[in-house]
Amino acid sequence: TVMRQQDTVTGAVQVGVPLINVQSWYTISAARRGYDLTGVSLDAVRQQILLAVAQAYYVALMNRSLVDLQASQVRAAAHHLAAARHRFAAGAGLRIEVVRAETHLAEVRQDLLKARQAFDASRDALSVLTNTEGLPMPVAAADLPAPSPVTPEVVDDALRQREDVRRTEAQAELVATQARLAGASFIPTLDLAWQGSLYFTEPPAFGSSERFRWNLMLNLTIPIFQYFQI
Repeated sequence: TVMRQQDTVTGAVQVGVPLINVQSWYTISAARRGYDLTGVSLDAVRQQILLAVAQAYYVALMNRSLVDLQASQVRAAAHHLAAARHRFAAGAGLRIEVVRAETHLAEVRQDLLKARQAFDASRDALSVLTNTEGLPMPVAAADLPAPSPVTPEVVDDALRQREDVRRTEAQAELVATQARLAGASFIPTLDLAWQGSLYFTEPPAFGSSERFRWNLMLNLTIPIFQYFQI
């Protein structure tokens, strides 16, 4: 009679299923909140880019108007200088008036140069934001319609459309879920495990002669004290 063979070959399969695991549930919920927050943050970035394009557009329009204004100032200063020179040549004016007119003309020309540089810089920023070649020329639009009167409905609708408000709310929900996740580590968990084994060789002589055996287990874990989690 062989009590136990020297060489045995067995195979085992074990499957575990968590029945009650609140911490894992909150982990999944936090992951979903994070995914939603990422989408809202992406929309907020898009809105910021659109806002930057609009600001660059209106800054370019303002600088263009400033260039036109400084050009008119140069023409007026040149006309004033010509008049001062004519008066001085006719003996009706003073030399100091001509010098002052020349100084004023030099100043407004310098201001015109600065305005053109600012206009080109704003056009370059608009080109980068819109990903266009060269320096785009902003064109003034028609008159904008009058804004709607401020009512509670208008304010609520504006808040619903603001991506930064939605992002802040999503962040608050994510933090609340993470706080519940930290507390869920003190909730007991219940797991179900099934284990099956198969003897490929002859089973031991003393015991059951069945080659296939299985076990079903319930595992209850009760956390009593977790210092680092606290």
